[in-house]
Amino acid sequence: RMLPHATIEELRRVESLVRSACEGLQGDLSGQYLPLCNASGDLSSELACELTSLGLLFYEPDSLLSRAAGFNRHWPEARGIFLTNDKLTAVWVNEGDHLKITSKRQGQDLSAVLHRVACMESELRQALRRSNVDFAVSESWGYLTADPSNLGVEASATLQLPCLGDQESTLKSRCQELGLNPQVRVSASAGKAEAQLSWNIRCRSTF
Repeated sequence: RMLPHATIEELRRVESLVRSACEGLQGDLSGQYLPLCNASGDLSSELACELTSLGLLFYEPDSLLSRAAGFNRHWPEARGIFLTNDKLTAVWVNEGDHLKITSKRQGQDLSAVLHRVACMESELRQALRRSNVDFAVSESWGYLTADPSNLGVEASATLQLPCLGDQESTLKSRCQELGLNPQVRVSASAGKAEAQLSWNIRCRSTF
C-alpha cells in the first residue's frame, strides 16, 4: 500500500527490499545505506549537515496537509537514504513515496544527470524484480504514487540561473511558452552566510 496507509510492517518490508537492491549496486552506483532511525549512529550530525548542504537529506513532513494525509506515520521508522560513494546520487526510502531518486552534478550537463538517474532506476528495478516485486503501474495513469500530482513520470531540475534568474517575470514567461513550471528555491549551504537562489524547473504535466 501507499505510504500514508502502510503499516509499520509494510514500511519495513519496503525498506528491506530497497536496501538490499541498493547495496547490490556496482561501479559508480555503489554506496552506503543510512537509516534515519538507527541506534548504531550511521547518520552522524556531520554527515547530516553535509547531506543538507547537498540537498540530499529529507525531513519529517511539517505541512498540515501532509500530516493529515498520514505521510508522517511511524516517523522516522523504516526511512533511510542510500548514498552513492561519490555523494552525487541518493535514493530516498519511504519519504513521500516508497522510493525517490535524486541526483546532483555541478555544471550544465543535464543529460549526464538524466543518464545517471535512468541507470539507477534500471538497476534498482531489475534487482527488485529478482525479489518478485515491481513498481506500481497503471495502463491509464502510468506510474502510481502517493501524490496524485506526480502520476506518470515526473522529473524536475534545480538550476542556478545567474542572469535569467534575476528576471522573474521573463523566466516565468519563457517557461510558460515551453510548458514548464518554475518554482523559486532559497537554500543556505553549510559554512556560507549568504543564501543561494535557485529555480526548480519541472514539466507542467507528467507523461
